Amino acid sequence: MGNRTGGLRYEVVDGWGRLPEGWVYIPELQSRMSVLHTDGRLPARWGGEKTFEPGLFVATRCAWADTHGGLYVGEVLQGQRIQKFELHY
Repeated sequence: MGNRTGGLRYEVVDGWGRLPEGWVYIPELQSRMSVLHTDGRLPARWGGEKTFEPGLFVATRCAWADTHGGLYVGEVLQGQRIQKFELHY
C-alpha cells in the first residue's frame, strides 16, 4: 500500500484479480445486501423492499464481518439500527 491521504494508507484495486481470496459484502442502495465471492459467485442476496421487519432493510449503509461467521449490517435514515446475521455458504 503506497498511497496516502492524511493519515490513511490505501491501495486502489483494479478488478477482482488483485483482491484477496474471499467474500465481499455489499450494502446496496435498494435496501438489500449482496454477498459476492472474489471468484464471481453470488451466494446470497436479500432485501429489496424498504421495511422495518427483522432481517430486512430500510437503508443499508455499511457491513462488517467478524471472525466467527457473523455479518453486521448498519442502516441509516429511518432504519438507524445494526442487525447481525449468521451466513452459511
